[in-house]
Amino acid sequence: MQRLSLRLPRLSRPRQHHVGEPSSLGQPGNWARGSCRFVRTAHSNTALLRPNEHAHQRSRQTRHARHASSTSSPTSSSKTTSRQPPPPSQDPAHVSSLVTANPSRRTYIFVSKTSDPYLNLSIEATLLARSAPHTAILFTYINRPCVVIGRNQNPWVEVDLARLRRRRRQAGSPSTAQGGEDAAGLGDVDLVRRRSGGGAVFHDAGNVNWSVISPSNDFTRDKHGEMVVRALRGLGVETARVNARHDIVVDSNIQGASSDKNSAIPTRKVSGSAYKLTRGRALHHGTCLLQSPNLAAISQYLRSPARPYIKAQGVESVRSPVANVGVGQEAFVDAVQRQFRQMYCEGGEGAEKEQTVVVEVGEEQLQDPEVKKGYDELKTLDWTYLQTPRFTLSVPPENEDGTQSEQAIPRELPPGV
Repeated sequence: MQRLSLRLPRLSRPRQHHVGEPSSLGQPGNWARGSCRFVRTAHSNTALLRPNEHAHQRSRQTRHARHASSTSSPTSSSKTTSRQPPPPSQDPAHVSSLVTANPSRRTYIFVSKTSDPYLNLSIEATLLARSAPHTAILFTYINRPCVVIGRNQNPWVEVDLARLRRRRRQAGSPSTAQGGEDAAGLGDVDLVRRRSGGGAVFHDAGNVNWSVISPSNDFTRDKHGEMVVRALRGLGVETARVNARHDIVVDSNIQGASSDKNSAIPTRKVSGSAYKLTRGRALHHGTCLLQSPNLAAISQYLRSPARPYIKAQGVESVRSPVANVGVGQEAFVDAVQRQFRQMYCEGGEGAEKEQTVVVEVGEEQLQDPEVKKGYDELKTLDWTYLQTPRFTLSVPPENEDGTQSEQAIPRELPPGV
């Protein structure tokens, strides 16, 4: 056996991974050839990949260089450093201004008009960063088809990246519009790394993403999940509840439950949960399956053929059977807004309804400097791939007891392995 060590380029080399899309352990492509240096020794067959460490080192060097250039000029000491976020926008229509314009205001409700997952997550991050510590915010949005992984996850372990590439090539092709993966008009599917923790999820137009930002002093992991459960029960989903993993689940004999050979499973997941805690603030968001036509595709995209070959640090997703709850999007959003008002508005929903207006946001938020900065970052290959925690690639794969498996090398691995 040979030992295969894959290392990212030295920092002095050009960042060649921007030439094309990273290899997904499924495409003998630009990232594997342009950004990795192959070193063979005669010991074992394990590859250590540390993309996250290199990304952080490069980031530290960039910050030091900027600091040195700013301190070299006697007139630059008062300038804002690159480590600080952009100043809030002065445009009253931008979210960074909306949540700071009225210090006495306690509650906000935002509804997104865009289906761009990068923009919606950037608006959400800006609301978390800019809102006052005493405020509570509800933000709902619907994304176009995409796979969203957690902040500390490994895309090669969590996602069938080769399938994503095929969708990009085949989106809109007449040969795929008549059946198979694209039978429901799935089209192109984005891969997005969010800023919160948790596992990988599949978004499409058949589910609604709900996000609550609140003070952290009275935050619990079930608080807002229970809020959504009350909304679902008010819409007739009587079996909805929050389970021990903080997910929202229902019995399988509900309206809209998927009808397949596993339909006898008594409990099915309809919404997961992910969190991000900052100083004084707590973000809790989830994705509620309402009427998704792509339930069968979810397991296909969230199952990587490279998983047996990789031992990863970070967070691995817990797979669960899923179902639609069978309620409409507008009815669900209205019910969640009603429960949010009852939870956070003094005097109950009726007393504060006129003050807690619903604000629609969309593409115009790209004019907000802070939203635009986060949007641009989420779309970079550095954020999507090089933020991956350290992982080990073994060919052939290792068994649980550490011995080598007899499984053949798959065609999905880069050439030469």
